[in-house]
Amino acid sequence: MRLQGILAFFIIYIVWGSTFLAIRYAVETIPPFLTAATRHLIAGAILLAWAWRNGERPSKEAWRAGLVLGFLFFLVGHGTLHWAEQKVPSGVAALVIAGISPSIVASTALAIAAIGLVQRGEDRGTERAGKATHHQG
Repeated sequence: MRLQGILAFFIIYIVWGSTFLAIRYAVETIPPFLTAATRHLIAGAILLAWAWRNGERPSKEAWRAGLVLGFLFFLVGHGTLHWAEQKVPSGVAALVIAGISPSIVASTALAIAAIGLVQRGEDRGTERAGKATHHQG
């Protein structure tokens, strides 16, 4: 089991890391947004085919949400990444992207602490909800 975990980590490390180098080479000859659009269309088609094969059928709401989020993810996320890789080394781009998730977690925790949603490990919203139900009865 431990060997599988190490192997899975190694595969993710290589595949995820190599995408930044591939983007760097691609944007040397192909416009960055066209590169990102092609990448997203291929990945989306593969995921949709896989889901369709497994009996999943997206609803109208799912299509709408997917289009909005896909556009934002494409434009804000990968579009700017592809554009930036024309100017910065792929390793720097990978480090910046890798640092986004921990920084979001840290800033969310700071925001929650700053507005007082969590105090001494207790959820005050749950405490209020409990009091509200006792007063209703």
